[in-house]
Amino acid sequence: MPITPSVDVENGNVSNGPIHSAHTFTWMCREAANGTSITVHAALMGNGHPWFQTSSGDGYVTFNAPGPSAAITAEAVSPLQGWTWTASGVSVTQGAHVNVSATVPTAKAS
Repeated sequence: MPITPSVDVENGNVSNGPIHSAHTFTWMCREAANGTSITVHAALMGNGHPWFQTSSGDGYVTFNAPGPSAAITAEAVSPLQGWTWTASGVSVTQGAHVNVSATVPTAKAS
């Protein structure tokens, strides 16, 4: 069973990556004090929709440090500079970004 990738909300470091479009990942924050409430908001894509969504269609997720957050879905391949976000409860490092790659097709047994 594959391990769900996670992203550090403060600096964008990905664990158990890569993150693929249309697949789930979680947010983590090991630097904030345990129990700190953190809300992460997705930047908007060119079509006006957030680059990640929860199962209810929200472009944000709230969790308590260190996490993980609820699973969220990457909605599209990122531009070259990667996707960005804002957060309340912690500071996001300037220039932090996440790269989302194209979904890799699953090989079928013959």
